[in-house]
Amino acid sequence: MCGRKCVPLLGLGLVAMLLACAGGAGHVSRAGPEPLFRPDPVFPPDALVAHSGGEVVVLAFVDEVGATRDVRVLAETPTGHGFGEAAKEAMAAWVWSPATMGGVPVDQSVRIAVRFDPDQAGKALALPAVLKRSDCPGPPGLASGTPAAVVFDVAVGPDGSPARIELVRATPNLAGMAEAARTCLEGWRWIEGKPGRTCIVIRFGADSSLTNVGQGEGKR
Repeated sequence: MCGRKCVPLLGLGLVAMLLACAGGAGHVSRAGPEPLFRPDPVFPPDALVAHSGGEVVVLAFVDEVGATRDVRVLAETPTGHGFGEAAKEAMAAWVWSPATMGGVPVDQSVRIAVRFDPDQAGKALALPAVLKRSDCPGPPGLASGTPAAVVFDVAVGPDGSPARIELVRATPNLAGMAEAARTCLEGWRWIEGKPGRTCIVIRFGADSSLTNVGQGEGKR
């Protein structure tokens, strides 16, 4: 499901396609994860010089807040050109609407095919690096060990600071959690001179790590 603030980068010729998701069982309704933001991989320089295309199949774990984890390369054709690493790095930046079972967000693995077309190389944007991240203390009322996350759509300005921060989703929607995450994010800084769009996932609770997910330009 696209168009919810964090918008996928499509039409760049580096085709990413959802191949398979685990299905539900019995009468319990289950919906698979759907990408909200999916930056294309950067074409490997060696493959570009050789004008070589390729395809990579990766397995990724999408957690209950929609962040991508544990990306693994299952198949790479041809090998030796860096297609596997490029696909893996791009997939780690994807942000999802998580899978649900009975209406409740759940973890789920997905398998993705990423196709590299040398005739479309150079259209994908390199992801700028974060220079500074601020600590994000958990909001009041969040029980210890409870996984929680806030997803933001952020416009990074030319000076490397966040020019606009829009809330995409807070899971769970606890009072004060989105505000606490936004205050934290206002202190982040990116490389100067590379304005663009990014999706950021800030995690609290059981996994308090900060996850910077998907940096690049996009369109609404």
